[in-house]
Amino acid sequence: MEEFVWKILLVINDSELSDKATDCAIDFYMSGLRSKIYVFYIKDEEPVAIPSETLERKRYAPMVAKAEKKIIQTTEKLRKAGIDYEVLGYHIGIADEEIKRIEETIKPDLIIYGAERKSTFKKLIRGSCEENIIFGTRAPVIVVKSKYTPKIREIVKEVPLLEIRERIKA
Repeated sequence: MEEFVWKILLVINDSELSDKATDCAIDFYMSGLRSKIYVFYIKDEEPVAIPSETLERKRYAPMVAKAEKKIIQTTEKLRKAGIDYEVLGYHIGIADEEIKRIEETIKPDLIIYGAERKSTFKKLIRGSCEENIIFGTRAPVIVVKSKYTPKIREIVKEVPLLEIRERIKA
């Protein structure tokens, strides 16, 4: 019988909560959950009509650079932990709608996303992308909060990461 491998959609952005969400995905893997991580970067940005391609590139170039940098940082952490991963890319625009499309494509067993509750004022101004991801998707969503303390850091202090992986496999 073939062993089940969890498909985990790790949704990241340029916040500190994304780092915690990545640590949470690593914690699951290190605890023995056989998984493949699908990394997807989002920037919830209301589309704006831009009159020229040059101005559009100028507006979006810093956002794309941030996305690429964050994806590299995240995948480096996953690689060091020995986790099988795939980068799905990035999306700058209406993020919750894109997450739903991604979910339909890869059909993850679990979504991991770092989020905090927004104030009513922020919801009025920017909407609630987080809420739409949490309640608008079919897969279970693990919401990683700012107070989350990664277990892996405590383990790594005592035992090298490769030794931990070998113990889990044994």
